[in-house]
Amino acid sequence: MGDRGGEAYVYNEVGWTYSLCGEYDEAITQCLRAVAIHQQIGNTSGEAHALDKLGWAHHHLKQYPQALDYFGQALKLWRPMGDRHLMAETLVHIGETHLAAENPENTALSWRMALSIFQEFDHPDVEQLKVRLAQLDGMAVGSDIPSRG
Repeated sequence: MGDRGGEAYVYNEVGWTYSLCGEYDEAITQCLRAVAIHQQIGNTSGEAHALDKLGWAHHHLKQYPQALDYFGQALKLWRPMGDRHLMAETLVHIGETHLAAENPENTALSWRMALSIFQEFDHPDVEQLKVRLAQLDGMAVGSDIPSRG
């Protein structure tokens, strides 16, 4: 019907659905379509959402450098928009990817930044993130770090 923005959002949601079903390669295909359209029409918010979903899919494929790249791109788009909530969520994802890649220092850095933002608006995940940070702080660098995902 000519609604390119709507088309891009659908691609992103279809991609997310594929991710939820564990079909990460198809998720990547759909989310890349969403990113391309959002870039064409100048919808940076939609682009950031799709980039975050790409990071999620690559994370679950254990393609950590790609995941971090996509999450980083999303974060760069969130910052000028001032969407602190989505910045914090992306920082949590970045931390999870660093954890899975066995980089505890970067995990802690990302999670502490996310926690600081979440505390600004009393986000319900504050306590859970504090617990995760405490568990991380209790681990010795170089120990067996449990990976998620």
